[in-house]
Amino acid sequence: MDTKEEMWNFCKNVKWLRERNRLSQEEMAVIMGIAPSALRMIEAGRIPQQLSANVIIILAARFSIKSHELFSPLDV
Repeated sequence: MDTKEEMWNFCKNVKWLRERNRLSQEEMAVIMGIAPSALRMIEAGRIPQQLSANVIIILAARFSIKSHELFSPLDV
């Protein structure tokens, strides 16, 4: 899997996790520690330039998954 595909999977997985857990974009942004506008960018398939790697750790812990799983399809 290439980096571009992994980033695309990350973006899709963030949205999938949010929807699966019935969270609003505002609630998910608070969990991730980012602005709602940054979350909208991620869900649209774009990674904000200033996105911290801590977001990966936060998501993995919050949703009880391994951090590397965020870069592979979760919705299967």
